[in-house]
Amino acid sequence: MNQLLEEKYKELGISEKVYAFGEKIEQELKERFEKIDANAEYNQMKVIAAMQKNRVSAECFNISSGYGYNDMGRDTNVEIFRDTVDLVKTNPALRAEVAASTKKQEIILETDKVEVPSLSKYTENVRVIVSKKSMRGKNEDLIAFVARLKGRKVLIRGNHDDVSDYRYQQLFAEICDYKEIHDSVGKEKFGLVLSHYPIFSWKNMGRGKILLYGHTHVSAEDQFYQQCLKQMKENDCRHVYDKDLRAFNVGCMLSYMDYTPRTLEEIMTGAEK
Repeated sequence: MNQLLEEKYKELGISEKVYAFGEKIEQELKERFEKIDANAEYNQMKVIAAMQKNRVSAECFNISSGYGYNDMGRDTNVEIFRDTVDLVKTNPALRAEVAASTKKQEIILETDKVEVPSLSKYTENVRVIVSKKSMRGKNEDLIAFVARLKGRKVLIRGNHDDVSDYRYQQLFAEICDYKEIHDSVGKEKFGLVLSHYPIFSWKNMGRGKILLYGHTHVSAEDQFYQQCLKQMKENDCRHVYDKDLRAFNVGCMLSYMDYTPRTLEEIMTGAEK
């Protein structure tokens, strides 16, 4: 077999000297590669076992929207991921490698409990606007989380919000899809429009009213939306007038939000940097 390979390498213009050097290095690394292959095979079996345990079917591999719309295998895949995370706990070598490669990173499952020490950063009760993804029937943690938030809570409903649980409904003074409020930064007052979805034309958008929205996460979609608003100003579109259009993405994953309740001043300062 080696002779056949050697002849093929010669046909490709690779000399015997280079081939011999490669063979030598390969032999020196053989033990290391064998350990990697053995570790990979072991972990592969663990993943397969997790798939069998959670009864994975062909439907679990159907096309998904990424937003959870009719994703039949989503819950199953979450459970598979949960089981395979145990790989890190049961294999010391893998645990060390993962720790080194994911320093300062953390894997958080959709159904995990998350400690949020920053909830008590404000000493006074504040009006909190919340939009939180449902846990698909596993609402106990969600209800406990929202109950810890101080102040008068209003839910601006998004595409993932499931408000069918009566206990969850009772945590909010109001549940709506769209809301207009006023807030202030220092002595300056601001009109705010609140919507889970970005809007291209909102009330008094050209007279200083600010839109706070989510949904688009950190994405090319959000960048395109912001560019369109700038072009509306540049092209002197109707309802724009002489004010800058201000629409701030308040998705929790944005760096200036950082999964923490924010004041209007903090949002404006962070978004305009």
